[in-house]
Amino acid sequence: MLARFALDPDAVLAASIGEHRRLIREWLRYGVLFHNGNTFADSELAGILNQLPQSKRILWKEILKKAWMKPVQGNWPGLEKIEDRINTAETLNGMLDLIFLEETRLEYVQDEMKELCPDIELDLLEDIDNSVAFLRAHELGEKRTDEIRVQELWKERFALPASLCRNIIIVDRFALSDGEGINGLEAFLVMLDGSAKKANVTLYSSFGGKTNLTEDDAQNRVAQISRERLARGGVGEINLFLTDSREFGKVEHDRFIKFDHLVFEVGSGMAVFNGRHSKQSNFSSKIDQDGHRNTVKELHSLCSRTYPVSV
Repeated sequence: MLARFALDPDAVLAASIGEHRRLIREWLRYGVLFHNGNTFADSELAGILNQLPQSKRILWKEILKKAWMKPVQGNWPGLEKIEDRINTAETLNGMLDLIFLEETRLEYVQDEMKELCPDIELDLLEDIDNSVAFLRAHELGEKRTDEIRVQELWKERFALPASLCRNIIIVDRFALSDGEGINGLEAFLVMLDGSAKKANVTLYSSFGGKTNLTEDDAQNRVAQISRERLARGGVGEINLFLTDSREFGKVEHDRFIKFDHLVFEVGSGMAVFNGRHSKQSNFSSKIDQDGHRNTVKELHSLCSRTYPVSV
């Protein structure tokens, strides 16, 4: 669902303050930046940030605390002077959706790069609002889930965020209920285990209510999933917070999954992952807001204890 993009350092230096703001807005909610360093600090982009005016450096200082970044695999040399080593662009096939280039460089290399990387969009930063990759991310960020194979749904919307984040919070009153709830939670955790890199999972759910589920039952269900299904190392730890179903309902009716700073509001919650084919559900991607944080804080205050689950 996220737009995978790379930035020409000269395009960043030439961009207006408005273009920087639009880039940061889109990046934070809908994108992941790919760079040529082992870490961002080693990248060609990091090397030019001190050349920016203070107003732009402040924007970058804030975004680098939150936004997702990932190194391109294979010792890619980057976009600076790409015209002198155009063949290195082939490295990017299958990794990127979009490259923003400085205007003169774009005119010079676009024909040859299109031959080498036909599926990668080339664009100017000033046109970010009209880029196909980000428009597609916008569309998926507000589109109801279709009745497609659960694995396809995971790949389309969840796999990339799962591979990037370190902390996941699930808020779903019925995630541990018989049938769709617990089966969907199991499928989610198994797919997460195959995509993530030691992500920590915190689950806020309920006991009691119509299901007569006890706190011990709930903990045992999650422990069984962990023991029998999570063996690939993607899930680091699971912490379970349980609230009486009636009290939970007074705090929150909506269900959401938080991947670091990004929140996916999913109407059906974990049940959307139940079975071979996902069910249709409302879906909305948002930046973590006070409402989400307050919900977690209030549910946390209602829990008498934490149930850590060994992975």
